[in-house]
Amino acid sequence: MRTFTNKEAVSVLGVTVRTFQRWRVVYRLRPVDFTGKVPLFSAAQLKKIKKLHDQQMERNRKAGRG
Repeated sequence: MRTFTNKEAVSVLGVTVRTFQRWRVVYRLRPVDFTGKVPLFSAAQLKKIKKLHDQQMERNRKAGRG
């Protein structure tokens, strides 16, 4: 299973570090493992939160909220 550090996840998702930090809280993203103190996230987790975010943005767009 491929895992990503915070820095790698930000690059894969194409978001800023701060956005990824927010998404971790909003979507309750928990690391699958750690390398020392560095959290690691699976590719499946990143794909899931990207999909959830895109769905939310589409609902907001349809509702006229931006």
